[in-house]
This record gives sequence, structure tokens and C-alpha cells, in this order.
Amino acid sequence: AEFNVGFIYLGTLGNGLGMSRAIFTRNWVWLAGAAWGCCAGGVLLSFTCIYGSHQFTPHKMSSLAEIVLMVFVGLFVVYTLVVVKFDGEAQQLKRARKARECVAGCSCWQ
Repeated sequence: AEFNVGFIYLGTLGNGLGMSRAIFTRNWVWLAGAAWGCCAGGVLLSFTCIYGSHQFTPHKMSSLAEIVLMVFVGLFVVYTLVVVKFDGEAQQLKRARKARECVAGCSCWQ
């Protein structure tokens, strides 16, 4: 039986998108689940696959596949930092829009 590395890519991408949405909506339970999926199902599983591949005399993963996986993990970490950085700005824009709606006469108490 072989393990498809595409599972790591798709799982990490899906949980990463969910994590960014959970941060924006301030849903902490969703964020915990998505962050766990990214860390355990993405980053740790990537390193486990690379480490496990090196335990066999003919490596199970090619060097190119290992490099691509490491670059993917690095880009994912950068993506996570960017999402956290820009969340504060997004929240300010959301509050400003709400304030403009209140000034325009919409209900502020929703």
C-alpha cells in the first residue's frame, strides 16, 4: 500500500482556507479544528512522510518530491503568518463599514 502525498496538499489547503475564514469570523472552535488539521494533518504529516521515506534503503519519495513538500510547508507557514497579520486590518475595515451603516440610518443593534 502506498500513501498519496496529494492528500497532504489538499488537506492542508482546505484547512488553511477554513482557518483564515475562522479567524475573520472570530469562530474559535472552528479555528481550533482547522489549525489542528493544518498542523497535524499538514506540517507534521509532511515531516513524518519525509522522515519515513529515509528509513528505507531505496527512498520511497524522490528528492524532488521531498523538496516540493518542504517548499509547500514553508509557503503554508508564510500564508498563515500573512493571514494573522492582515486579520487586524480586515477587522478594522469591518468595524468602519458597520459605523458607516449606522450613520446612514441602518439599524446598529443587529
